[in-house]
Amino acid sequence: MCSGNAGQNRADPSIAYRQKGPFWLWIEGLSALDLPWLFDGALNMALSTKDPNVRIATLIVSGGSGVMIGDAVNVAALRATNLPKEKINVIAPQKPIPWSFKPDEGMALEPPSKDSLEVKGIKLAVKHFVSAEGEFWMTDSGILLKVAAGGEGGTYSLANFRQYKKLVPELPVEGAGTKQ
Repeated sequence: MCSGNAGQNRADPSIAYRQKGPFWLWIEGLSALDLPWLFDGALNMALSTKDPNVRIATLIVSGGSGVMIGDAVNVAALRATNLPKEKINVIAPQKPIPWSFKPDEGMALEPPSKDSLEVKGIKLAVKHFVSAEGEFWMTDSGILLKVAAGGEGGTYSLANFRQYKKLVPELPVEGAGTKQ
């Protein structure tokens, strides 16, 4: 189910949506903000199936407060350009619209290979996933460290990672009163 607020407007809760198998949420209009890290949960779900032919579906979620938040982000980006004498005419809903869910056929993943990746000068053992859409590197404990999207999608790496609980054995735990 999805719900949420955009300013003073509350989006009505959606009906329950059931998705079979591993999936990741593509929040229409907002995915660029957290695209690589939204995929982390999907990779972990795929690994838990133990199915070598597993596919990860993309569940596109639109409507609700997400539309209004996405519009606000896009308008703010346009206004930040500060073009002289340019007026921005925004055509957008004033209140949340109904939620919708649309799954795709899924992305096939090759079984992961063992690899290593350097984080903060320390070499980490990782699982390296390859698909037609890109490559993904994840720690054995399930933390996505790097995404190389296919085509011109770019490469995203987790930077300035700090752990306050021992999740990645090779990296130190930081801060006073930390848990091992």
